[in-house]
Amino acid sequence: MTMREPAYPFRCSSWISTTLKKINDTYGHPVGDLVLASLAALLRAESGPNDIAARYGGEEFVVLMPGADRAAVVEAAERYRAAVEAASWEGLRITISVGAATVSPGDTDETLVNRADQALYASKSGGRNRVTHAEAER
Repeated sequence: MTMREPAYPFRCSSWISTTLKKINDTYGHPVGDLVLASLAALLRAESGPNDIAARYGGEEFVVLMPGADRAAVVEAAERYRAAVEAASWEGLRITISVGAATVSPGDTDETLVNRADQALYASKSGGRNRVTHAEAER
């Protein structure tokens, strides 16, 4: 199904904890679950009033940002990234990598999420703890 052209700019930002597997392996899943809950709370605190934030599965989260332009979504993603890096994690170092994508004409739910995932992997392979915005497919 192709997405209808929205009446306003719409962005999707997906992100993942880059250190959660190491935390689970070192301290156990109960500590990893506490980190996930803390990340979710931080995401809610940093999100705008019209943003929709949710856990997408495993250690991934997604933020839908209706009305935000590309610059605003990159700024928000960087704010999330910096807030996670600066937060007190009781001696743990937690960072996130962020991938963002913009709905383009002809996008489906799947292509939008795939482009956000590709941007996320670019952030992770580019050194982690960074933000990457996917380019629209042509």
